[in-house]
Amino acid sequence: MSSPAKAPDSPAMGAETPAHGKEPGFLWKSVPAHVWLVALGTALLALVVHFVIRYGFIDNMDEENYLWLSRRILEGRMTAEVPPLGLWDHFEVHWRGMHDGHLYTHFFLMWPLLLAGGTALQVPWLVNPLLAALIVILCYLIACNLYKDRLVANTMALLLAPCPFLVFQAGTMLSHVSIAMWCLAAALALTLYMKRPRLHYLIVTGVALGLAFSTRPLDAVAFAFPLMVAVMASQYRQPKVLLRNLAVIGIAGLAGMIPFLIYNHAVTGNALVTPYQLHGSPLFSTSLADFIGHSWPKTVSHLSGWGQWFIPWWIVVLCALVLVLRSRLLAGDRVALAVILSIVAAYAPYGAMFDIAGPRYHFLVLFPVLLILARTITMQGWRLAVAGIALVYLSFLWIYYDEGRKMHWAVDEKRSLEVATEAANLERAIVLVPDGWHFRMHARSMLKNEPDFSGIIYALDIPETNPQLLAHFEGVPAYRWSYSPGEPPGLLVPYEAGPN
Repeated sequence: MSSPAKAPDSPAMGAETPAHGKEPGFLWKSVPAHVWLVALGTALLALVVHFVIRYGFIDNMDEENYLWLSRRILEGRMTAEVPPLGLWDHFEVHWRGMHDGHLYTHFFLMWPLLLAGGTALQVPWLVNPLLAALIVILCYLIACNLYKDRLVANTMALLLAPCPFLVFQAGTMLSHVSIAMWCLAAALALTLYMKRPRLHYLIVTGVALGLAFSTRPLDAVAFAFPLMVAVMASQYRQPKVLLRNLAVIGIAGLAGMIPFLIYNHAVTGNALVTPYQLHGSPLFSTSLADFIGHSWPKTVSHLSGWGQWFIPWWIVVLCALVLVLRSRLLAGDRVALAVILSIVAAYAPYGAMFDIAGPRYHFLVLFPVLLILARTITMQGWRLAVAGIALVYLSFLWIYYDEGRKMHWAVDEKRSLEVATEAANLERAIVLVPDGWHFRMHARSMLKNEPDFSGIIYALDIPETNPQLLAHFEGVPAYRWSYSPGEPPGLLVPYEAGPN
């Protein structure tokens, strides 16, 4: 892997490296068999995370809300019945609210819409692993078309496919894998357009970015901004062409935002008002004034921590310096670095702890970071390159062990309520759950009643209003469940009035 000679600038996106072998094509059939195999490996690893580490258990309220909305979609609606009159406190769930007589979730529509396909087939857990495999293919094609270099593309695929930050995320039913898929599809279409201008590439770019916006708006804006700057930088000498291209992307983007607008209207009655905004929260979860006045001071400390990055931040800086010093910072590299900075700037104030799915706020940073790392590795001699990949894999193994062990323990704790319910062999009952029942997480985070309140009805144990709750569900047997962290799952005991 000796350093290639400097290549001339491309007329569209900047300099390219000469190909190691034939120049790759743009079609799916240009993806070699080994890349399809490593992509399949990503999907299989994600399924291992879901069924082995997590027992197939949904332990995150975000996932519960996505699944809840996917089931409503299959019923032909987007909201549901409110809890029994006056008893909302017993059924209050994180990220759900009531408006105009209907129960809704704050989250956006596009990911539950995809998830509904898996839910209809009773395999919702399969959707994210398949999307993760698709992401590996998309990243391979992006690297091929950015650099015309299969070596960079292969290295990118080898770094990405087993990456625990992708695999852990794909082992959940959270929306971050789907937003990455839409954004990377847009990046690939735009890269193809810059190599071979065709109108349909611009249309795909716009629609994909619009669908990304319908999934996670701030992620979509942060990812799209540097892409649009790259388009303007490459075509500013052709203002008519530039304006036409931006108009096509914008119009197509509006088409992709249709799910966003439909869901807003279904919940709030106004296509331009989001569920978040019903209660005074701005579209992007914080205001610019709040960011400048309160969030910026803590941003610097957030950026320096391991928890904010998929690899230590100084490795990204070192890779960029290597590319600059060796005169190999190409247009694709500059766009990748710009995407990193844009996403970090957008989400740094929120922090990004390594939790169930990695640094979720900065998830999209993973792909340009690994692209820069792949570019740097392929510029070294083969011994250094192999050593670099081996070191990355060793860090991956440690993350699988350390975070997988902690995740497994946490899920084991969270399953306690369902284990106790299953052991009681109940078909119809009210189970009263104490608020704040396990490691500082409120029971309301784990409630998952269906709109018709059939089967097992989980409700918060509130002694003051328990009589009204039991009166409303007259004839349904009631049980109490008590639990302390570190103890066995506990037993359901028949309800008796009085404090728990």
